[in-house]
Amino acid sequence: MHMMPVSQGHPILHKLRDGVMSAMNVDVRGAHSRLVKWSDAIRDDFVNSNAIALGRKAPGDSNLEMIIKVQSQCITSLCDKVNGLTNRLMTLEATIASMDASAMNCLKDLVAVLKTSDENTILEKVTHKVWTLAEYQYNKNRLFNEEGLVEGLARVIKKYENDKTFLMARVTAIGALRDMTYGSSIEQRTSVYNILGLMAAVVRAMGRVGEEDHETE
Repeated sequence: MHMMPVSQGHPILHKLRDGVMSAMNVDVRGAHSRLVKWSDAIRDDFVNSNAIALGRKAPGDSNLEMIIKVQSQCITSLCDKVNGLTNRLMTLEATIASMDASAMNCLKDLVAVLKTSDENTILEKVTHKVWTLAEYQYNKNRLFNEEGLVEGLARVIKKYENDKTFLMARVTAIGALRDMTYGSSIEQRTSVYNILGLMAAVVRAMGRVGEEDHETE
């Protein structure tokens, strides 16, 4: 299914975004505070990743491979925290139930895409969707300047969106997170992590819709 980028004003995705945002509007300040704290710790690991990697390097490992491994652990840790926090904020059954038919069909189409893709391709698709939303947020609120992180990040993701190599998708995501967190203001980090949390919630909502489809088959 071809989908119009959010930045071009797709009404269904706007509706989906607004609905999930409303559903997640619980203890948002506390959630942001924790994410910023985690971001600071993970940013320090990124800054020190060369030294950490050299300290853990086994015979035969290249410096680059070990640095990628260390930074992969950082981004995995952050994603786990975001997912866990999203679970604790609240479930999305009410949001799903209130969607109109067009939004629900859109969601089911997305579920179908995820169901028929392997894990590596899903990572690329979800990464791309996260930063499509981030680009929309940038265009809507101008939270970043013209050389800002979100705009640059969107260009990087688009450059590699057709590359099916898992490592390239992983390195792109890692580099994006590093650039996003290092030297950013609290406002910038919380804005981007809000989008990450939103996408985690949407993906979980897709999973529930998919389970309902399976039960009726």
